[in-house]
Amino acid sequence: MPLSAEPDSAEAAGRTRVRRGTLRRAARCALNALLIGGVAFAIDPAPDEQLVAERRAGHVRDLASCGRKKACIRKQIATARAGIELESLASLTGQATRAPGRWSEAEYDEITVWIAPGDSVPLWKPVNSFMARDAFHAWTKAGAPVRFLFVADSTKADVKVVWYDSLPDQRAGQVTRFANSSGWLRAALIEMNTRNMAGKAQEPSTIRAVALHEIGHLLGLEHSADERDIMAAWVTAPRLTRRDKTAMRTLYATPPVPAVE
Repeated sequence: MPLSAEPDSAEAAGRTRVRRGTLRRAARCALNALLIGGVAFAIDPAPDEQLVAERRAGHVRDLASCGRKKACIRKQIATARAGIELESLASLTGQATRAPGRWSEAEYDEITVWIAPGDSVPLWKPVNSFMARDAFHAWTKAGAPVRFLFVADSTKADVKVVWYDSLPDQRAGQVTRFANSSGWLRAALIEMNTRNMAGKAQEPSTIRAVALHEIGHLLGLEHSADERDIMAAWVTAPRLTRRDKTAMRTLYATPPVPAVE
């Protein structure tokens, strides 16, 4: 009688679960170290795999009150400072920053997300959390191949969304991504500003737009050259465009580049 294949299948599934658990523990270890270390963005010295931190900053442009000329000046300053930040983060991790990657669908069929409560943050409103959650759902609806699973325990999260009364250079949001040496994304921290450039509470619709932008970076996208896209360097679009969705689908449809031996 031939032997059943079930034990082998169960063993393979067990190995897959162990590998996913190991990768997630490494990612969460690095992400928790970042939160605890504050501006130091420290990486735990002994995770299962070395992770590289990359930050992307986001801004909102209000054409009615800001104007294109002023917005362009701010964009140039932000771009220059972002380069300095990435160099600083690279020196802290002991590795050079590399081209952005994406999440491995084989190892991250679901990405756990924790949205921090913001009761202690000035100008924060409960609707902000709903807007952030809705932004994740929008990317899923757009065809993102990884599923977002919201968790109540921050220690079980691959991605953490936190709120601030203000961010440097009047940023509306920023994301710090963690990738391994092969370029696969492993964890991320999204920081959201509750205050707009005029010093007032950020509108819920703006919170959602900024969250859409930062989640795009979280998925691995870079800035779009078209200012009508949610992934433009300065966010003016209220929702995802066809180009945003196509860029995401193309990114995940592109086969990984083989490692050079």
